[in-house]
Amino acid sequence: MKTTLLLILSILFTIITSCSKKDSPDPREYGFFVKTIQLTYPNAGAIRASIFEYNEKNQIKYFEFNIGTITYKSALTYTDQDLISRVDMDVLYTVPAHNYGYIFEYSYENDILLDYKLNGTRYPVNYNAANKSYGISTRLYHWDVNNNLKKITNSAGSSTFIDINYLSGSGIFKEDKVQMAFAIFSDHLARSSDPRPYHHVMEHFAFSKNEIGSYNLPDYVSYHLKAIRDDQGNINSYEIHNADGVLLRRYALTYEKRIINIAP
Repeated sequence: MKTTLLLILSILFTIITSCSKKDSPDPREYGFFVKTIQLTYPNAGAIRASIFEYNEKNQIKYFEFNIGTITYKSALTYTDQDLISRVDMDVLYTVPAHNYGYIFEYSYENDILLDYKLNGTRYPVNYNAANKSYGISTRLYHWDVNNNLKKITNSAGSSTFIDINYLSGSGIFKEDKVQMAFAIFSDHLARSSDPRPYHHVMEHFAFSKNEIGSYNLPDYVSYHLKAIRDDQGNINSYEIHNADGVLLRRYALTYEKRIINIAP
């Protein structure tokens, strides 16, 4: 009788476990990767748009940024350690004669960025492990404990260009390996595409693991972000408000569902 009872319980456990697996698939089997980011103003259509494509390892292989009559197309390649080794950026105008390009090349030691080249000119990078900052020329890039880009200052740390505040929730690039190389070419893109650097933080510094709550531009204003999530928990919209609560702009985001190559 005891053996029969144990057999019945074993069968029931197997059935329940099987159903549970079907109803609740392993959350690590799939991930959601940002496909598009589109900026709109309250009374206008799309102003700027970003498009992302991924390789077989779920790394960003292509990043396109459209602003007005200019399109920035960036192709990314990686080392065997999944670190960005090169970015080829083409800047395309509606008038082809104005087109030009940039090539970023990165060198590492033990996952730490040592230097990079921009169109062949070398720029040394100084990493400070104590405060998680990278020093490049006249800038310091500070990172928080969750590996989010926290702020950019001058080399002395006395003047802050942008200060980003994060919340505990997951960000739009939660599945990606955040790294300093993103910040370098995004910083270059930000200063090239907007007369007020870092004004549109979502397009340039959204490579973050956590949700952005607000960011400060000391020479201008503070911006507060309200995230709206879909039924999968992904941020599919950001509303940007000023300190008085006035809606300034919106970002609409779409995602691509991809298999994550993680061993069980």
